[in-house]
Amino acid sequence: MAPKAPRTRPDDSAAPPRVRRAEPHDAAALAAIDRRCFRFEGERFAAPRIRRLIGNPRAAVLVAEIDRSLVAWAVGLHRTARSGRVHGRVYGLAVDRSARGRGLGRLLLRRLLAALRGQGAAAITLEVRCGNRAARRLYERHGFAVVGRLIDYYAPGVDGERMRLEWPAGAARLAG
Repeated sequence: MAPKAPRTRPDDSAAPPRVRRAEPHDAAALAAIDRRCFRFEGERFAAPRIRRLIGNPRAAVLVAEIDRSLVAWAVGLHRTARSGRVHGRVYGLAVDRSARGRGLGRLLLRRLLAALRGQGAAAITLEVRCGNRAARRLYERHGFAVVGRLIDYYAPGVDGERMRLEWPAGAARLAG
């Protein structure tokens, strides 16, 4: 019998969050969080795509739970270039509206950056929708800087920005 998918709404707003690696049965609940968080299809992940990410050895997929309810998630990827340099990417981060203001985005981002640094990433990029001020502030507070604009990235007329974080040489393997 397949495990029951976790609920996606917390019952007790005072309960501390638990962060863990995502499991395949979490995919539908994570896709539901994305649907509630993002207006544009280009910003959302569907359950089959999330399942593939969970099974990808180059991905770190983390979830935050409150009272066994999934309320946030994040995914990062790493790859090694021919030069041997490891590059990381924050591929997605979403916090359900019911759980915002509790530091879950910050918590998941920190854990994700640590996981990518642990894989040896010396630089990490991400994309954020122009106008998503809360996300951009979060990323800037963690050292990301805008390095380019992405025209029509999420939908026609909905631009994105590419942001980048770089650590000094050698710092990627030492920190975490």
